[in-house]
Amino acid sequence: RTAGRNFKERHMNIKYTNPAYQHRCYYKQEFAVDVVGRVSNGEVHSHDTIARRGIIIAKNPHLKMYRVRDVEKGWEAWIPFDDVSLGEKYKNE
Repeated sequence: RTAGRNFKERHMNIKYTNPAYQHRCYYKQEFAVDVVGRVSNGEVHSHDTIARRGIIIAKNPHLKMYRVRDVEKGWEAWIPFDDVSLGEKYKNE
């Protein structure tokens, strides 16, 4: 029981950012792309790692991942620290 609880505590230690102040970032993620190279949810031509602009909304230091919201599309995903380039911190107005 103790081992399970420690596992849960380690992996559920999510810290959400203050919504008044957020970090801009660039993140890299593998996406399905169409023939022209655009992110696609239809016919998939290939998979490609694409850098996109995002906003960090949470982090899990134990798993070394950020929760990132895409600026353009609005989708959210957990991205490893190594695939995120931190930008400036700004006031969300």
